[in-house]
Amino acid sequence: MKEFLHNLIMGTLPGKYDITPLHLEYTESDIFPCNRGEVLRYAGIPAAVIREEGSGKIDGGYLDPVRKPEEGGDAQDDRKAELAKLLDTAAEMAEGQLTYRVSYCCAPVTWQEYEGEAYPVLPFPQHSRALMRNLMGCRGVIIFAATIGSGIDRLIRRYERTQQAVGVMLQAYGAERVEALCDTFNKEVSDSAAAFGLRARPRFSPGFADLPITVQPDILSITDAGRRLGITLNSSFLMAPSKSVTGIIGIRKR
Repeated sequence: MKEFLHNLIMGTLPGKYDITPLHLEYTESDIFPCNRGEVLRYAGIPAAVIREEGSGKIDGGYLDPVRKPEEGGDAQDDRKAELAKLLDTAAEMAEGQLTYRVSYCCAPVTWQEYEGEAYPVLPFPQHSRALMRNLMGCRGVIIFAATIGSGIDRLIRRYERTQQAVGVMLQAYGAERVEALCDTFNKEVSDSAAAFGLRARPRFSPGFADLPITVQPDILSITDAGRRLGITLNSSFLMAPSKSVTGIIGIRKR
């Protein structure tokens, strides 16, 4: 990545780049800590409810003020205690079952007119206006695939029929963990870019706005995610393991 960023800041990126996938593996300690509020949001609790007693970004503050009945606690506190216990149970079950892995490649971005507007030319065909706006001014991109592995899927299948509440919380916990993996990788890219006086854009994933999930086969092929990460697609373009994400991070000059 350093050579790519150096060439980008120097303006020496070739029009066609040798796209060689690279592979990263993280440990649990490398990943951003679990955001308990985000887990609850993925479990279906409205963000406004979670923020009611938390502050700022959704965090675990919602679960903190849990009081016992003798301390003046009420049904709401009992519900919070139940949710906190479910979340802790899901986290304990998932311990040792998650593998944090990313496969990525670096590619130059050129711009080409299409229907009267300039669109970024990437290693796969697309004409997404939302992605165009996200990549405005970018001369390079990091294309990546990330997964926390199939261990969480096995747990979800085991509990979603027999203990539905546990199954839902496992789903939510897995969703938060793979997003935390993406956040960790995105920050790593941002820090590397900043060291060269560059700026990384927020990641943009297929299925968001007008970038269709039909580009998934191209991204998985470019990143060699099938061989490196074990990610496969079904006929509906959904990935397995289910807690997998693909994305594009634009790089531009400040």
